[in-house]
Amino acid sequence: PGGAETLVRKNVSPDEGRGVGTGYLLKGERPVIDDHIFRGWALTPDAKAADVVDSVDLKGDLTVYAVWEEAGYDKAPNMENTASIRSGADGYNGIRFRSVIDANTKEFMDEYGFIVARKDVLGDKELTFEFKKEGTGTPLYVTGVAYNKDEGKDIQYSVGPNGETVFTAVCVGIPEAHFSTEIVARAYAKYSNKNGLAFTVYGSKEVTRSIAQVARDIEKAGGDDYTNNKEYIDYILEKSSSSGLIES
Repeated sequence: PGGAETLVRKNVSPDEGRGVGTGYLLKGERPVIDDHIFRGWALTPDAKAADVVDSVDLKGDLTVYAVWEEAGYDKAPNMENTASIRSGADGYNGIRFRSVIDANTKEFMDEYGFIVARKDVLGDKELTFEFKKEGTGTPLYVTGVAYNKDEGKDIQYSVGPNGETVFTAVCVGIPEAHFSTEIVARAYAKYSNKNGLAFTVYGSKEVTRSIAQVARDIEKAGGDDYTNNKEYIDYILEKSSSSGLIES
């Protein structure tokens, strides 16, 4: 794109060594430009996303052109720096995290949600889908999907005044022994293009809180958040205090 030369973060080298032939699949490596989403390769420089191709016929050297869309559609949801308590008669009781995605960005996403891990397990590692146990490859995280285009899944907490989607994740079933264990939550989004090149982006902001910390903050603040979840919050604080996990 014009004026984007200074924003290039990754180029793609030429694909060499191919002979003359038909139906050559384009390699999966994708270029990266800040604030643009790569939609695929096309045969003309003025092509649009609908014109990208999966394969090419070679009679000799051939130039293909990267097709870009502006507006930063390769961004993750905007995670809010808060956590709350969720309790109810349905038994889905736990610590709740919250994020927001605007309608224009959502249109380009295949999936979004939260990825969550224990802070004492994560340590100084980055929380991504690659956070797995060495040797076995067992995931050391849990994930909650709020939106999946192919499955028709779209779980919304609320819709904002400008059409933005608010979605939340509740970590349930936290045992008493881990009421003071800090939990790290991070929003993610998955994209793909016509060529099937899929990639995941993660929010730059993480929220790290224990359910005991959140319960204590809500108790101190009072109001509806405390009144509506009083029984569960009091239970968390009682068990945490009796175990010496938080200050009384």
